[in-house]
Amino acid sequence: APEPEPLDLPDELLEAVSLYGKRFPDLTDPKWQQFLASFRARGMTGDTPEDWLDLYRNMARHGIQPERRD
Repeated sequence: APEPEPLDLPDELLEAVSLYGKRFPDLTDPKWQQFLASFRARGMTGDTPEDWLDLYRNMARHGIQPERRD
């Protein structure tokens, strides 16, 4: 199966990557960025870099990974 088309990353997500990427290196991983951006398509995200960081941290805390399909 072909790779899905990359989603456009929201500016606030890119800002979260630049603000928090050093502390949370997963944020700099394109797989994570696409995974997080996919939640916007489902209307499940916030509007600030902090909201994106919270979404990432909640997933990581629960062991959710972009490539896993549980």
